[in-house]
Amino acid sequence: MRKVIERIDAPLPQSVLMQRKLTSLFGHTDLPVRKVFVCSPYAGCVKENVHNARMYSRFVFLCGCMPITPHLMYPRFLEDKDPKERDAGIQMGLILLDFCNEIWVFGQRISNGMRREIAFAEAHGILVRYFSDTCQEVIKRGRA
Repeated sequence: MRKVIERIDAPLPQSVLMQRKLTSLFGHTDLPVRKVFVCSPYAGCVKENVHNARMYSRFVFLCGCMPITPHLMYPRFLEDKDPKERDAGIQMGLILLDFCNEIWVFGQRISNGMRREIAFAEAHGILVRYFSDTCQEVIKRGRA
């Protein structure tokens, strides 16, 4: 996991730094835990994409949020090459996305599954944030 963290070359967002300062000063701040849907490619080079999804999830965690990463969970028991099972996994992921406060999109390549997740988030007023593959924020769209 240490090598995964070494690839993250981005400063923590200002809100995370402020939350950490408040926590260090006052203890538990009763701030709500933000649930963040991790949106990154799965298909293609699966081994590399799983590695990246773990790194992105770790970044979300280090930012003080709870990562929701369905493509690290569902492929453990669903067959990605079966269109029905893949679609079921994406549908279950969308249900999880509906519980999230934000969706963070990682990397330069947007897969078809990612497009569905982003469209769902935009249609439901979920904040969409875009990050490079090194976890640097590049775009923020939608409501907070």
